[in-house]
Amino acid sequence: MDMFRTPIFALGFAAALTLSAAAATAAEPPRAVVELFTSQGCSDCPPADVHLGELTEDPSLVALSYSVRLWDYLGWTDTLATEINTDRHWGYAHGRGERSVYTPQMMINGRTHAVGGQRATVAAEIGRQARGGEAPSVPIDIAAGDNSLSISVAAGPPPAGEVTVWLVTYRRQVPVEIARGENRGRTVTYYHVVRSIQPIGMWKGEAFSTSLPKAEIMKDDVDGCVVLLQRMDNGLPGAIIGAAVAKGVGG
Repeated sequence: MDMFRTPIFALGFAAALTLSAAAATAAEPPRAVVELFTSQGCSDCPPADVHLGELTEDPSLVALSYSVRLWDYLGWTDTLATEINTDRHWGYAHGRGERSVYTPQMMINGRTHAVGGQRATVAAEIGRQARGGEAPSVPIDIAAGDNSLSISVAAGPPPAGEVTVWLVTYRRQVPVEIARGENRGRTVTYYHVVRSIQPIGMWKGEAFSTSLPKAEIMKDDVDGCVVLLQRMDNGLPGAIIGAAVAKGVGG
């Protein structure tokens, strides 16, 4: 499966990438990365969307919402869904050897999943992974300048497999009036809505830094961005071992 077909910022992003072996000064990793896969055509999703919104208020978490096309055939085409989000959803399932996906599905640190509206279950899993050493642990620092975004990833033990550095952009809050399908007549608000996810490098255990063009990253009405350090198995997403939210870029 070719999960992420969008090129790496086609307007010269690759040329902007500079690697350095210098030690990185990085922030404390988050307690967890929570990714909600949701759909405007899913009647069970609005409570999970509210839950995700609550999680975005916790500064110890990275919380992202991926709108997917799973239920478009029921009569309402999700206005926020993208093929990349949908591919990522299926990529997690295939990486676990599963043949199906569901919404609202919350992935915790790319390792396990839970029904998105089940607050107690999600909270318990976040705590279990933190206690078991499965929370993101590689420090990452992101700082915004006038024209650039500087990213530094700290050194760590060499990973056993491939680890990709992803840059994710999102919109902070998007209300949507849904006219057809299972949620017809409702206005649902989505939080930290992912608009793009791009690979910007590979991490092999050595510290590196990169400077990227801020204007290119923040185009298309996005409010903020996140860096994820994620294990990849045959191109499929796995455990997230590092994450950080950009400083001084949206919120």
